Amino acid sequence: MSADIGRIFEDWRQHAPAFLVHIQTPVATGSGIQIDAHHVVTCLHVVCRDGPNATYEYKDRNGQFPNVIHEVATIRCGRFASQGTVIAQHEFLDLALMRLANPRPGVAPLLPAEVDLCGRACMIGMKRMAERFDVLLHPIEIEMPASSQGTVPTQVKHAYGALEGMSGGGVFAEQGGAIRFVGISSIGGEFASFGSYIPAGAVFGLIRQELGIQHVSPSSASANGLLARGFAPAWEFTNHDPELKLPFAAISRDETNMAATVSFISRRVVSAREVRLKPQQPILPGHWRLPAWSDRIEDAETAVRGLGTLVGTRFRLPTPDELEIAWRGSHSSRTVEGRPAALADFVANGRGIEIPPPGIAEWARDRNGIAYAFERSGDGGASPLVPVPLDQAAGRQPSFRIAFDIEGT
Repeated sequence: MSADIGRIFEDWRQHAPAFLVHIQTPVATGSGIQIDAHHVVTCLHVVCRDGPNATYEYKDRNGQFPNVIHEVATIRCGRFASQGTVIAQHEFLDLALMRLANPRPGVAPLLPAEVDLCGRACMIGMKRMAERFDVLLHPIEIEMPASSQGTVPTQVKHAYGALEGMSGGGVFAEQGGAIRFVGISSIGGEFASFGSYIPAGAVFGLIRQELGIQHVSPSSASANGLLARGFAPAWEFTNHDPELKLPFAAISRDETNMAATVSFISRRVVSAREVRLKPQQPILPGHWRLPAWSDRIEDAETAVRGLGTLVGTRFRLPTPDELEIAWRGSHSSRTVEGRPAALADFVANGRGIEIPPPGIAEWARDRNGIAYAFERSGDGGASPLVPVPLDQAAGRQPSFRIAFDIEGT
């Protein structure tokens, strides 16, 4: 295991990856792995109303796990808390899939390992200690191949049991210079002499069957760095009625630093059509190709919050810091003269974020509530932002884009 990979595991001890959650029922606690905005995968015995021991006693008597569909548990990560309901369980494995009552967008699990692994790995879970959550880390040695039932890999045993509360958490190892998801920790306690996990192939088989989710390899080293922290490198909100598609990019000052803040910023500004969706105002053909603009930042914020209600997420304006990161690497574009700016006048930079042409401002508000307007610098300086006095912003057709944070991080 490389020094960098080992450092990431140690970083997890101080800063839990965003995909790791704590699960609590009236009779048991455990861990889980969030796989998209709406779903968490965990062990079936973690959410069974009769408790872990009774779950396995039932299986020993009946040859199958009890039905836990519609069982409910509380799912937490940091300050985020939501009810989760079991919507699916594996046909014969200790696996359950839960749906969050409150979505948590921006989270992504690590990519699954491509082949069976042998050697050192690390189990990770989450335990609640009074008012805080502690990350549980437990190194293991994978020495045996997976057992199987037909073509489904069912279990990999390993020396030393998992820590109490680890069930439903993840098992991870290095592969190709990056951390990969190996499986879900299933049995073993503080005093057990062995433990086991359900291989990633079986876990993602259930996920594909129930949700149709396919995992694609990241396209860059920075994407690997974000995934190691549990953040999706890109995100897209869609809505069918009314039709809406909002693409976002994850941004951070340091995408490999577990302590650095990560947030999401929209790849383009809000369009004139989109700003009319929530109040259900008339939409003309030209509104599809024009940016929305507002001479008051309060009106821009109202529009952003309205779009958030359509997709069930708390949207806000970006901060100056986020806008500065997003606008880096801007390409030159022509000044718009003699007509209103169109969305086609915004040129994408290397991050795929569309930057306004010269003379067009954008609104921002910092974490202290102070309003700003910026236009793009054309001198190639250290910062791509040029502040615009607020009393002059209305004369620069100020547009606006959306930002959001992952709850619990």
